[in-house]
Amino acid sequence: MGVRPEYVTDGAQWIELHNNYATSGGNQPNYPQELIDAYRNGNDPLLYPNTDWIDVMAGDRAPMTSHTLTISGGNETNKIRTTFNYLNQDGIGLNNQQERYSIRINNENKISKNLNLGFNLSLSASDIIPPLRDYQNYDALGLENTPHIPVIQAPDGR
Repeated sequence: MGVRPEYVTDGAQWIELHNNYATSGGNQPNYPQELIDAYRNGNDPLLYPNTDWIDVMAGDRAPMTSHTLTISGGNETNKIRTTFNYLNQDGIGLNNQQERYSIRINNENKISKNLNLGFNLSLSASDIIPPLRDYQNYDALGLENTPHIPVIQAPDGR
């Protein structure tokens, strides 16, 4: 696992970097100290948001739940095994998920001393919710956005 690079996580730091860039070129700072202080104290997160986009895009995600039930039985001439599985996994990116149901049936029949006949049947159904945006690198997406952009959620919580 790689080491996460240093990045800007709050509005005050972002503004200070822009001011440092301006003053290093002999220009006046772009933003007043009062604005930096407003972002730093965090008293009004709606007016002065401090969004850590790396955390928003790839925070503590990707939990997975999987349940399997297997039933088997038979006698000397007929054997059957049925397996049911349910999988629910959130993706590492924001707003993506997979839910899958599957069943597998194995059957074996002894027709004669030297002949067995059997079949395997496997079915599955999946519901996949892809990310809202198609990004291969979520860290890059988190680095693209500035801390001044607030997280906006859809009415359904996504």
